[in-house]
Amino acid sequence: MHVHALLADALLDLDLTRDNLTAGNSVVLDAPFGKFFPGDDYLEKVRVRHEWPDAELVVVHVKLAGEALRERLIARGYPRDEWKLANWETFWSGAQANSCQWIGARHLEFDNSAQAADVTAFAAALAADEARGHPAAGQSVS
Repeated sequence: MHVHALLADALLDLDLTRDNLTAGNSVVLDAPFGKFFPGDDYLEKVRVRHEWPDAELVVVHVKLAGEALRERLIARGYPRDEWKLANWETFWSGAQANSCQWIGARHLEFDNSAQAADVTAFAAALAADEARGHPAAGQSVS
């Protein structure tokens, strides 16, 4: 039952994305998309299936050092993180192996390892990428 609710929420989010893009609004989707990473055409399929209007898609790869993530999981104390912490090596190696190669979008990296993220550096990298007029696959931003 829980899985069906998550899928329904995800589909609703993708439809709300269409509605907001159609209205000219920017949209940020923050969800566990990892299981969709192997499909390099995932975004193209979603765009068609959910009737997204023509819009620039930017995939932000949020990177985090393993120890920083482990400390954050411990600090937040969520039950859903118990398995991750108890099986840290397995979890972390699996997370590192899961790489997004979606086509049809610009890709930027954002390092979220520091205690306070510098979003100004990210905004500058995004603007510089736009000024160049081409995707910056793998561009790293701290």
